[in-house]
Amino acid sequence: MRPANGVKTENTVSQKELSGEQLIAYFKRFCWDYLIASIEVPLADEDFDSFTEITRQIGQRIQTVGDDLFVTNPKRL
Repeated sequence: MRPANGVKTENTVSQKELSGEQLIAYFKRFCWDYLIASIEVPLADEDFDSFTEITRQIGQRIQTVGDDLFVTNPKRL
């Protein structure tokens, strides 16, 4: 199917690895541009430093949920 402008679109997902710092910047910009209340698992489960940093930068406005990091790992509890 072609959009009205005639440009062919692909239904593929490109994969790109981003650093914790890059992801934080992306989510921060996204949360400021849109009415976001909560982000679930924005970073790698073992990236404690980045979870600390994202909480520092946007934690007053945005709820950050990290299920494996905060809840479902009995060893951490």
